Amino acid sequence: MPHKRAKRSVRLAETAKKGSNLPPSSNSYDDAPRSAMRIINSLSTQTAFRAKGGRTSEDTGERRKRTNAESGVSGQGGKEKLSKPGKDASSATTMAKPKIMPHESLAEFNRRVEASLRGGVTQAIKSANAKKTAFENAKKKEKEERKRAAAGGDQTEEDKASTTTTTTTTTTTPRGKRKHDVTDDALEFASAPGPRRLNDIAQAPPALPQLRVSGDKETKSAWTAKGKGKSGLSAGQERLMEQERERVIKRYREMKAAKEEVKDKERQAAEAKKLGKKPRIETAREYQSDSE
Repeated sequence: MPHKRAKRSVRLAETAKKGSNLPPSSNSYDDAPRSAMRIINSLSTQTAFRAKGGRTSEDTGERRKRTNAESGVSGQGGKEKLSKPGKDASSATTMAKPKIMPHESLAEFNRRVEASLRGGVTQAIKSANAKKTAFENAKKKEKEERKRAAAGGDQTEEDKASTTTTTTTTTTTPRGKRKHDVTDDALEFASAPGPRRLNDIAQAPPALPQLRVSGDKETKSAWTAKGKGKSGLSAGQERLMEQERERVIKRYREMKAAKEEVKDKERQAAEAKKLGKKPRIETAREYQSDSE
């Protein structure tokens, strides 16, 4: 089977066919770093490049033209403008895509790419933090202005009249030229008098306003008189119900009194037993006379 080890004779035949006693290659003994090897082999790489027909500015003697990304000049209309560092860095990274170099590992290439993108990331973080702080400062300033307006909100009637006149004049102004006024917000959204705690004790119940009752007084009194004390029984039935009610109450009171009397006797017997006296046993005749 293919996953099993071959016989020794087969392995010896394979090694003899491959030539196991060949001299080792130069790469097995070469422990120089790749950056040093690029410098050492630069002459051979240049000769190979020229042998293929490639020419550089060193061969021709001409100055190499700088690209727009390197020089920081925009090519629109031939006008030279100083470029911003954040935008140029981002455009350069997007335009010039990094490529892996010869004799470079993936870890080194990854570190090089991260180093090239680090400037754009820091610039984006700084801009986001600046926007956040500006928004928080504006919010804090608006809150302070509202507090100041609410603190000075106790005005006289003349001040209130003047504020109403100013609001009416501002409404008559054109829509585009109207300026934002903090007092309008303070009048519309006044702050609460104070925070209400959990264990606060109310001095008095809330006073509810008198609700408006629909309908006339005559109709209201008529409706209340009509539905007052109506049980759906006749006068004779109500009289019988009242008599039955009195009888039941009287019977309940008698039963309750008898039960209390029995409890008192049991309590007296228990106390006499504690003191060492014999409890007095009532006869049936005595019990009957007591009940009568």
